[in-house]
Amino acid sequence: MILMLSNMYPSAKYPNYGVFVRNLYNALDKQLPMRKVVLYKHVGKARKIAAYLSYFTRSFFAVMSPKTQVVFISYASYNAFPTLVARALGRRPLIITNLHGSDVTTESSFAQKMNFLTAKIIKHSDLVIVPSQSFKEMSERKYGYSGAVISPSGGVDTTYFKPQNVQKDPSKLEIGYISRIDANKGWDVTLQAVAKLAPQMPNLHVTMVGGGVSEADCAQMIKNLHLEQVVTRIKMLPQKDLLGQYSKLDLLVFPGAGTATGESLGLVGLEAMACGVPVLGANLGGIATYVKEGVNGMLFDRHSADSLADGVRRFAALSDEERAKLAAGALATAQDYDAAKVNAKLTAFLEEKYGALVRK
Repeated sequence: MILMLSNMYPSAKYPNYGVFVRNLYNALDKQLPMRKVVLYKHVGKARKIAAYLSYFTRSFFAVMSPKTQVVFISYASYNAFPTLVARALGRRPLIITNLHGSDVTTESSFAQKMNFLTAKIIKHSDLVIVPSQSFKEMSERKYGYSGAVISPSGGVDTTYFKPQNVQKDPSKLEIGYISRIDANKGWDVTLQAVAKLAPQMPNLHVTMVGGGVSEADCAQMIKNLHLEQVVTRIKMLPQKDLLGQYSKLDLLVFPGAGTATGESLGLVGLEAMACGVPVLGANLGGIATYVKEGVNGMLFDRHSADSLADGVRRFAALSDEERAKLAAGALATAQDYDAAKVNAKLTAFLEEKYGALVRK
């Protein structure tokens, strides 16, 4: 049996929290004997501590079970501890470590302190999986290993995220931001760019979809910049409800994570592309591995509102034929990240490598 451990997993209250982990688990579970121990999101320090203590205890006993031949760790820094403790006590299943952004691009002091656990679990891993080539290079430089397998975080469900027959108002330019409203996610740079554009582009409308700890700051900035008539705010929606939001856009603005190395991949941009929406993405990290200037979108300097505003102006100046070409390029790119293809490839790889073992 393969045991998946993840401290990020969606719930009814937080449907987008670790949704790619769930999607990957469901895909693997169709072909391989799987079991999971996961942690849902909790708010409040006391609740978080209690939840993590329970999670670590359940994880430890699941790893110690003789039925567990392989441990699949999703987010190394937080899930290494119970596996390493079990290993110290003599229980040594094979270890697959799936690295994600915060495992490498650590910002908080606590995350930096956890790096030693990430380094240790990688040392004991039989396989390391990363979501993009840029993240592979980053993580290998940081932790000094080689040979990671690239698999893009469960991919995009192109049977769901696909172009819709939506009647758009040709007199308007519909721009979207779909991401968390948290520090370092780029919502503030986006609003600053919109403030520069609004006086010159009366047809501009921006929809911001997302929730987070900075929602009050976002609302205040919209008010301070006098963008109430330009920007529409929508709370974070479940992934299944995002299709309608993507489909009404002409362009998605995707700053991604504000770390020095950016997103490890950035599935939001790929979801938009699957709907035929070009992406104005940060020229950094995983986003820059699939957003190609003039092919499926445009790139901008992640921390520059001027650069973002210039990207929107360049898009607005395109002819209908040029926009259609970008949309077609976006669709073609999304097909390379199709969930069925991506997960079938990873499942086949794991089946060949571990199938006989986990079916004993």
